[in-house]
Amino acid sequence: MDTENEERSLGIRLLRDVKQLFADRDQDTIFSVDIISALTFDEESEWSNVWGKPLDQNRLAKELRRYGVRSANVRINNAQAKGYQVDGEHGLGQACAWRYYLNSTPKRPKRPSRTRAVPGRRRPYQPSQSRPKQNIL
Repeated sequence: MDTENEERSLGIRLLRDVKQLFADRDQDTIFSVDIISALTFDEESEWSNVWGKPLDQNRLAKELRRYGVRSANVRINNAQAKGYQVDGEHGLGQACAWRYYLNSTPKRPKRPSRTRAVPGRRRPYQPSQSRPKQNIL
């Protein structure tokens, strides 16, 4: 695993890989079972061994739910099963999961600068530039 992957949470990496799967297939709806099959196809992938066992539909649902994404009964051609879609109230796109968590995911959280106000802390003393200096005689 490279350092970029190590710095991102399991859920963020899963969102990224699911987004790539949707892009590779050029689809807006995919069954859960097909997502699992694609992610665990390579025995060397991290999804083939998540805490000692392969990723399954329950774990996929649990991880994606943290980002506002929920599975639904979806129809592809004449088949219907649990799956995910890009659009919809709880879809991967509408829930802002891809836009928010993937586009703005910092590699490392930045620490606030010392001059920035932090609730509960006092700002360092900085002389005001707006008050005129007083002449002391």
